[in-house]
Amino acid sequence: YDAYHASLGGREAPVIDGLTGDQRFFIAFAQTWRTKMRDATLRQAVLTDGHAPGMFRARTVRNLDAWYTAFGIKPGDEGFEALRHEFLDRYRAGLLQQTTVFAAMESVLDSLDAAGRRWGIVTNKAERFTLPVVEGLRLHTRAAVVISGDTTPHTKPHPMPLTVAMARISTSADRCLYVGDDERDVLAGKAAGMRIAIPGTGRVES
Repeated sequence: YDAYHASLGGREAPVIDGLTGDQRFFIAFAQTWRTKMRDATLRQAVLTDGHAPGMFRARTVRNLDAWYTAFGIKPGDEGFEALRHEFLDRYRAGLLQQTTVFAAMESVLDSLDAAGRRWGIVTNKAERFTLPVVEGLRLHTRAAVVISGDTTPHTKPHPMPLTVAMARISTSADRCLYVGDDERDVLAGKAAGMRIAIPGTGRVES
């Protein structure tokens, strides 16, 4: 969302077919997650993919204040608070139900720890959701730094979360390798001056 607004260069997005630029952005985001799977494939994805199915990922826009503004939904509207609390409660309750560290990353983290190499976590997930996951996966005593989506004023693809992470552990971009599985990770890492690695399980096109 930040990158979209940066691309406008301070200009106002035109209204097209009665939809503002922000409305089209969020509608397009939801459409990118349209999928159709057989039940067996969906069950397999839930068990093996670290990400939620697309139908649920599309709903993550409710974590952004801009989504409510774009569609004129505001506190005080009928059902607003109930909807918001229901979503966040459901999300919090399911944080660790199917969440695991990617199998291939277990050995990577073990090797880094054994070599005395520091590593950290930078996510767009809000801190109130990030910390329970990090602690539940027993990573909180191992990670040198954890940056959440609300740790800084910006989220990825803005580089600030990465630059703050580096500052907290007193290191520099030329000494860092950033591993990310989404395009916003690549953009953020490049903007921060880091080397980038993309796992084969990610969603970044070659």
